[in-house]
Amino acid sequence: MPHRLTILGLFFVAAACFREPDPFTVDTDDLAVHVILEGESDSVYAIVETPGNPIENAVVRLIAAGDTSLLAYSAEPCVSYFGLQGPGCHRADLARPIQPGREYALEVILPGGARVTGATVVPLPLSLVSPSVGERIVASCRDPQRCFGEYIDRPPYNIPVATVVFRWPGEGETVKLFATVETTRTFLDGVAYTPAEGGCRLGTMFSRSNRTAADSLVVTIPNISCDVEPLREGRFDSIHARALAYVGNEPFHEYLEMLAQGQTAREASVSVGLEGAWGVFGAITPTSVPITILRDPAPAP
Repeated sequence: MPHRLTILGLFFVAAACFREPDPFTVDTDDLAVHVILEGESDSVYAIVETPGNPIENAVVRLIAAGDTSLLAYSAEPCVSYFGLQGPGCHRADLARPIQPGREYALEVILPGGARVTGATVVPLPLSLVSPSVGERIVASCRDPQRCFGEYIDRPPYNIPVATVVFRWPGEGETVKLFATVETTRTFLDGVAYTPAEGGCRLGTMFSRSNRTAADSLVVTIPNISCDVEPLREGRFDSIHARALAYVGNEPFHEYLEMLAQGQTAREASVSVGLEGAWGVFGAITPTSVPITILRDPAPAP
């Protein structure tokens, strides 16, 4: 299943500048198309709209080596990787998962006959050497009831409760990626709590590799909080989590950098991987590693 909700708001941590500062304002009545494929996912989502107004009867096709999947409109809310959300979107369950390394084409035909096309290549997954599968990471909570980092009056000003180091064979190549850690189950006194049941949350900030980080990235966990009894506020023995690293292709990162600039951008950067509409046709591929977070000290009884 996609980790779509995991990476909402990625553009808030992006930082870049354009080489040609000739901004213009996007006309809010223009057609916008947003599609991000996720490697190994068995589903695909497409937002086709004039901002805030989905085009329900558009024909949307995803094509790969002669295989065509037709996306059907659904009124169920659809959330994109960029935090865009509307009353509905086009979606499809795929006969074959999205294949990393493969090129995909997009075709959107509007009710009046206008056509939007795009092409993108799904990136290969990252081969992580750290964290290792099942790695145990200690959360230094400093308090048996709560689990917050320590604030100090000198750099770095905050000491997180835990850090997770992502490392891969760099071999001199820079990898553009995002990394985060998310809870899968929380344990207290032998009882497991899922996120849906109110298990603890990791106050993880997304980390993004820059152009010089060739082989590693660090994700900090500034706090761990729990909202339901008996876990409240930070009572847990251990947490099963997954460390996630997302490799994005060039269209994904180019559009992300444009979003970091706000409401305006160069015309060449507003439509990425598409012809005939604003927006983006890009791809990401996640690598997921299960880890365990252990609490120190033990929680209060």
